[in-house]
Amino acid sequence: MGQRGRLHRRLICLIVIVLTYLPVAGRADELGTPPSGDATALVQGALEVSGRGLVLPCGTWNVAGLKFVPGGVHDLRGEALGCAKLRITTDAPALHCSDISADVSVRDLTIVGSAPSYGGAASPRIEDRGQSAIYVRNCPNITVRNVRVSNIAGTAFDCEHPASDFPKPAAIVVDGLRVTDSYRAIHLRNSCEYVLVRGLVARNNVFGAVIAAGNARVSSFIIDFNSVGIKVVGQPNANPCHGAFVNGASNHNNYNLDVSGCALGDEFVSVSLIGDQSGGLQSGGFARIANSRMVNLVGGTIASQLTLVRCEAVANETCALAGPNLVANNIIRDDIPGWHDPASNYSGGLVAKNNISGKGLVGWNN
Repeated sequence: MGQRGRLHRRLICLIVIVLTYLPVAGRADELGTPPSGDATALVQGALEVSGRGLVLPCGTWNVAGLKFVPGGVHDLRGEALGCAKLRITTDAPALHCSDISADVSVRDLTIVGSAPSYGGAASPRIEDRGQSAIYVRNCPNITVRNVRVSNIAGTAFDCEHPASDFPKPAAIVVDGLRVTDSYRAIHLRNSCEYVLVRGLVARNNVFGAVIAAGNARVSSFIIDFNSVGIKVVGQPNANPCHGAFVNGASNHNNYNLDVSGCALGDEFVSVSLIGDQSGGLQSGGFARIANSRMVNLVGGTIASQLTLVRCEAVANETCALAGPNLVANNIIRDDIPGWHDPASNYSGGLVAKNNISGKGLVGWNN
């Protein structure tokens, strides 16, 4: 055999070796078409196959709850963007990821629950029954990308970690999550820290983003027409707040912003807080900072009824955390009907610098 033949043979052997050991995603035709009834056992069985990704075919898959397992599939995606739908039929997580340190990926899926459509702040109609689209506990390397969620009687992306795992590094990424007609879009709590959320769209929910853990980073978001757009909760958490919302909008919610009990501060940079659910400021469009210090609203647009309060009527809540909060370099839309200048019920609560409206520098700068 000549030299060319030997090289050709070696090349074929090399290709065989590469194809043998290259991770291969499961094909959509492996599961077939969705059954008309419950598909939990079928999909869960496929998730427990070692070393392969799983492509969920287009159609509606009715499940009572699915769980990633150590050693099983850690890459779940829809056959095409939005066409593969998981319908959760119980008050439980549609997808559950716990105690897995390896990389996990969920992408290109639609997840639907059993909640009714949102009815507005006066009559939201949606309750928290414990459903979730994706529940994460001590699963620090999960990536969620291009997932659409609706009608969840609970939380679309619900993340918590045990306090004992607080020092461990996490790299959770939520990218392109769209949530409607649910109780919460995202909920970060109980030491679920260092989460990066990009491109969140949360519309017509009771709560948009609820942050009850530290070091969250939320960017390039649209949170609108919810009862509460952004809610940041400090006490009684061990390491709360000191995160950031950057380059986004929390508009036309009953409460565009509600921050409470934050002693370590929080950043809102280039964020717009505009209007109530009807488009003006007659019946909502509130922004409240309570019992907090160094909550900074910088470089955004404000057309909300901003109030800063020292105390709040919450059990076991004290006033010890209240301090100065910065509102600086914002565009002030005091032309919106129902506008009221910001108000603070304690001395030094509001530090206002270089805020400007269409009339020039506003009079309440100090």
